[in-house]
Amino acid sequence: MKDPLIPPTEFDELLESRLFGLLERVGTLPIEEVKSELDSLVKLVNAYRLNVDLLETLLNPTTTVARRLETLEKLRFQRMKVAENHAELQRLHEKSESILEHSAQLLAKIDRQVYEKTHNEALCT
Repeated sequence: MKDPLIPPTEFDELLESRLFGLLERVGTLPIEEVKSELDSLVKLVNAYRLNVDLLETLLNPTTTVARRLETLEKLRFQRMKVAENHAELQRLHEKSESILEHSAQLLAKIDRQVYEKTHNEALCT
């Protein structure tokens, strides 16, 4: 579910575009191509999930200074812009969670359609 107060990120727009594009073409593409694109999208979402986990580490008040510095370095290594203040970091984390939730819903819908198409083809043969 999109938060109207938080503008979409490039990643958000890219992921949503690829998900909706795949969703529209599920019935027309060969099943192997759909599965390949679905696998690629799952890897992308999993990589994004890692960033969310790193943000959670930064937001956790019990995280040590050494662990925070290590986490910041991991985020910088992934070329992720890290907010300097806590409020900005919290907004980024909330937006990330929202993107993951929406992506998971779309991936589940695509996966169901792939299953139904595969199952229906198996019944017809």
